[in-house]
Amino acid sequence: RINRAKGDYAQLKAELADSGSLRGRVFSQYKRMLEIRGGLPALSPFGDAAYDCHGPVFEIKRTHGDQTFYALHNFSDQSQSVDDLPAGLVDAFTAEPLRDHQCQLGPFEFRWLR
Repeated sequence: RINRAKGDYAQLKAELADSGSLRGRVFSQYKRMLEIRGGLPALSPFGDAAYDCHGPVFEIKRTHGDQTFYALHNFSDQSQSVDDLPAGLVDAFTAEPLRDHQCQLGPFEFRWLR
């Protein structure tokens, strides 16, 4: 029963605080994503959005003012590459710059680029 378990509050609280538990790892990464999202002006609800597909890769491009954000989602069980991306993009999670205007995505991987 996914997402319908009747949990004990104290146990759930302990699991969320435990960085080694599955729930703790998911919760900490989800919080991190929310923190990163809060620092991305291009995700403003008043910005513009464009959508595109590159085979099994779905691309969302958001802009607001002079800020641009790309979300790339690989819906394939095989690695994919997205080419011809603008220069100067960096991974929003790792701050690593893209090389050669392309982004490599592993199976079912997503990347946030700013």
